[in-house]
Amino acid sequence: GTFWSPQERYLAFYRKDERMVTDYPYLDFRQRPAVVMPGKYPMAGMNNHIATVGVYDLKSGETVWLKTGAPADQYLTNLTWSPDEKEIYLAQINRDQTELRLVVYDAQSGKPLRTLFREQEAKYLDPQTGPRFLNQNPDRFLWLSRRDGWNHIYLYERNGELLKQLTSGPWEVTELHGADAGGTRVYFSATRESPLNRDLYAADLETGELRRLTVGGGTHRVTLVGDGAYFVDIFSDLHTPAQSDLFDAAGRKLRTLLHSPNPLREYRLGEVKLMPLSAEDGTRLYARVIFPPGMNVNYRYPLLLYVYGGPHSQQVRNTWLGGNSSWMLWLHYLAAQGYIVLTVDNRGTDFRGRDFEQATFRQLGRVEIADQLAAVAELRAAGYIDSSRIGVVGWSYGGFMAASLMLRAPEVFTAGIAGAPVTDWRYYETVYTERYMDTPEANPEGYAQSSTLNYLPQLQGDLLLIHGTSDDIVMWQHSILFMEAALKAGKQVDYLIYPGHQHSIKGKGRGHLLEKMTGWLEAQF
Repeated sequence: GTFWSPQERYLAFYRKDERMVTDYPYLDFRQRPAVVMPGKYPMAGMNNHIATVGVYDLKSGETVWLKTGAPADQYLTNLTWSPDEKEIYLAQINRDQTELRLVVYDAQSGKPLRTLFREQEAKYLDPQTGPRFLNQNPDRFLWLSRRDGWNHIYLYERNGELLKQLTSGPWEVTELHGADAGGTRVYFSATRESPLNRDLYAADLETGELRRLTVGGGTHRVTLVGDGAYFVDIFSDLHTPAQSDLFDAAGRKLRTLLHSPNPLREYRLGEVKLMPLSAEDGTRLYARVIFPPGMNVNYRYPLLLYVYGGPHSQQVRNTWLGGNSSWMLWLHYLAAQGYIVLTVDNRGTDFRGRDFEQATFRQLGRVEIADQLAAVAELRAAGYIDSSRIGVVGWSYGGFMAASLMLRAPEVFTAGIAGAPVTDWRYYETVYTERYMDTPEANPEGYAQSSTLNYLPQLQGDLLLIHGTSDDIVMWQHSILFMEAALKAGKQVDYLIYPGHQHSIKGKGRGHLLEKMTGWLEAQF
């Protein structure tokens, strides 16, 4: 990444040294002969790259390097310039991702000046943003932290003194927008009304008093205008594609800027419902169900579970097409063909607090599977599901989930599609995997229980495995290992590759993929 200083005299940047990282061969089979393209890919527990931060001075033409110290494999993140561009603020996180230090550096010499504070977590930290300085008072900044179990705003002096926790409660701040021109209020988006919605709030910096500025359920994507004198609200919910309105700082609507008509109004679509379901331990989960058009409650329909279920995700939201139009249009098509389509945000997903997300720590796949099965069982109890026709589809982490559900709950699922799946977490990259699973050496039991390769003998239903051969996120190796395990177990697995495609299948391949999956599901049901 690159980071300009406020007056654009300096350019800070990351430099990555990968010499100690294991080589990984990327293969292009479309050449004659096939070409090996050398690359790097640090897998869980292996040597990581070493990052350094440079600061280039446009006037002198010289570069200085921040003296970040040991250990070399620490993570350097959330780089932020001070408003006077004299200092750089850097979050330094240990490789275990359990401790964060916010360190201040002199931008001209690269020397550390002071450590403002430390944050520690028993499981893991995952900070997303750096300090946000107040334009009207550059000696103060805002900091987002989950230290009390929920993502909230803290007000600090520039010297590291904590002045106050500005927001609190069992809800999450999802985005920090900034302060008003007078420096008296800070604006942010949050889930205070419901984790399914996003609203804009203003908090008084002195009293902490909160005021909600958007109205109605749904999702409000907000942009501040004129130092907070106005804001543009792009609103969406299950029935509204998008409406852009201009408001003043008090939340009074001034005018509608744009209203998007429903592009699907001529199509016969099924009803979409957002509903609460219960996890295995009684925790409330949120689900989205797409019903077939003209649904007959006395008929038994096939059920398709569309799953993701991983960290930093939220599939179930009160917004148009769930915020993911490509997949949602396909799911609506399937519902129109007579499927009931279910999606559930299990424990381990985002915007429900630290404990909800960290329930999967060191045991990826265990809690998520239990929650998805509990949701399926609850929907089956409604009486309109054909229990002999239940399928599952997922991509990436969802591919891991789809494969895991097929293998570990064979009595439930008839058919499944696993796209670009992680099949064994030992083969996934360091930062993500170690945050949620620790290393294979420190957590061998967790890695063993999560590996799909250990459950192939339990496969009963029909499974389609899909992967792009040039995937540089979830390596093609995952699917190759899965097929090898299937052969050893004597199990038949349908297997489809997309030559030259990466983690997402794009272009003409996208249409081919959707057509293939649709036809394959029709053949199973």
